[in-house]
Amino acid sequence: MKNLNKLALGILVGALAIGFSAFKSTTVQVRYFKTTGSLLSTSASDYHYRPAGDCDPQSGKNCSFTVEQASAPALDANPTQSQVDGATIIQGSYTE
Repeated sequence: MKNLNKLALGILVGALAIGFSAFKSTTVQVRYFKTTGSLLSTSASDYHYRPAGDCDPQSGKNCSFTVEQASAPALDANPTQSQVDGATIIQGSYTE
C-alpha cells in the first residue's frame, strides 16, 4: 500500500508539471529603432528591428522602444502600429 501511494503521488506530481508547462508562455524582448522619418515620428514604418542598435541620449528625438513578442522578427522588420502606439518611446539618436 505504501508503494501504491508513492506511485500515485509521483504520477500526480508529473501530471501537474506537464500541465503547468503546457501553459507557459515564452516571449522575447524586442527593441525597435527609429531609423527614418521625422524627429518625433510614431509611424510604424519608421521603426525597424536592429538587434545591435543603441541610442545616444539626446532630447527632442524619438529613438527606440521595447516590446515583448513570441519571437524575434527578421532584421529590419517593422513593428505593428499598435505596438508603437502602446509603447514608451526612448529619446535619443539611433547609433549602430
